[in-house]
Amino acid sequence: MEKQTRLRKQKNRLLPIDEFNVSSTNIVLRLQKDMTSNLQQTINDHTTLPEDTNNMTIINSIEIQLYPGATYTGNLHLQHDNMCFTTNGSPPATISGSIFINDVVGARFSNIHVHHPKNRIAMRITNPLANGSDRTLVTECKLKRCSIKGAVVVTNAGAHVQLSGTRITDARGLPGLLVENGGAVVLRNICAIQRCKLPILTVSRVLKAVSTVHMFTNHLHLLDNQGPMLEDEGGMIVYYISILEGLLFDNDHVNVKIQGAVQGVFDLPKMYAVINQMCQARAVFPRLEQGLEIERNDGLATKKCWSREKYVRNIQNLKQQMQSQWTRELGIAFGRVLYRIDLLLGLK
Repeated sequence: MEKQTRLRKQKNRLLPIDEFNVSSTNIVLRLQKDMTSNLQQTINDHTTLPEDTNNMTIINSIEIQLYPGATYTGNLHLQHDNMCFTTNGSPPATISGSIFINDVVGARFSNIHVHHPKNRIAMRITNPLANGSDRTLVTECKLKRCSIKGAVVVTNAGAHVQLSGTRITDARGLPGLLVENGGAVVLRNICAIQRCKLPILTVSRVLKAVSTVHMFTNHLHLLDNQGPMLEDEGGMIVYYISILEGLLFDNDHVNVKIQGAVQGVFDLPKMYAVINQMCQARAVFPRLEQGLEIERNDGLATKKCWSREKYVRNIQNLKQQMQSQWTRELGIAFGRVLYRIDLLLGLK
């Protein structure tokens, strides 16, 4: 009898799982023209859910639509997962201050100006060092069609940033893109870094943490910067030969063409500049050996694989097109690229 009474008391102390009502919600916040004074407080007021002991609500996503042309002042600290900032129309809205993203997965910005008032650090994306032992704990940010006045700093392993159609300008005394202590950045489509101390700097002061910048684009413009074009101190700036060759060859046609060529006149200085980049390349395939998936006219997906043999055929076709403009020095330069390709293939 005493044992049954004791078990009954223990059971009464436990709260049955059926008494919890778990639900999820998506928050869409459309800011009006007059809601520009304190963006941080406005977001906090509209994303704080009431506490209820019998209910549990999980926020799946938070979409914040800024008013076109409005300027929102003050620093912004993102505290929720999967937040998306976009301008609900044209022209883009402006966030005047610094944006801090710490241990937040899936922060996205689209069609927005970010302007630090003193042209210092406009965005800082940091993954806490405590997450270093668990690779699934990452801090991610995606910038699409944004204009950033100030530096973008990506710190620690697990901090991932993707830039697409984005411009970074006027980082006073700082690199436009600073990747440190194991952070990783991917550049896609048309990107530009202008009027900074130097465009890109990768630094790593943490043992076995390599800061990396991957360039998946032929349209990265580094203009009017004060220092050297690129620097890496314990980091890695990755050029892809298969991406760079697009600056020389049009792979969608049988006949090899030089981009920008007019009536058979080839821009030799530009060709040598691209070849020198190829000789510094650190990877061959955009997506490893599997190749790129290309959708055909019939709707089926095929894989377009890069190969050394095809690259050599492109060089041979180029030599035939250039005829008398082809020089022995140009052949030697392409030979250095082939040596680099053999070295990279040997490492895989």
